[in-house]
Amino acid sequence: MKNQLTKEEQLIEFLNKKLENSNTNEVSINRHELPDLKLSEQEVSRMIYLLQEEKLLTIKQKSVHDDFSRYWVVALSPSCVHYFENKKFGNKEQRRKLFNEIRAWITLIIAIAALIHSIYTTNSENDTLETSEIPVLSVSDNQVHTP
Repeated sequence: MKNQLTKEEQLIEFLNKKLENSNTNEVSINRHELPDLKLSEQEVSRMIYLLQEEKLLTIKQKSVHDDFSRYWVVALSPSCVHYFENKKFGNKEQRRKLFNEIRAWITLIIAIAALIHSIYTTNSENDTLETSEIPVLSVSDNQVHTP
């Protein structure tokens, strides 16, 4: 599963694991923990800013130069804490929507096919009625004559 995670998701997973040992929603990150993530300082700081723009976390304390010379403190929002649960639910919801869309298209195709079939069979019945000869009874001898 780790191979399937993006770098941002790896950072979210790392922050969530650190949150398990915390009493608040705030987590600190320092330079010595970055090798665990296998990401550079620049990548981590860029991702933290991106996650803040997405409102998944809030930066509480950081170094002046945006590096990890000093530890960073970030507060995780509930959407970040439940990120993977929400992602799993979102995938199920997408599959459900896709199934409903496919079902709607199949219903539409069947309805159009039935309409075309009904028009075709109605027209062919009218054509056979117009071209067929209907026997007419003669009044004089009660015999059938064809006109």
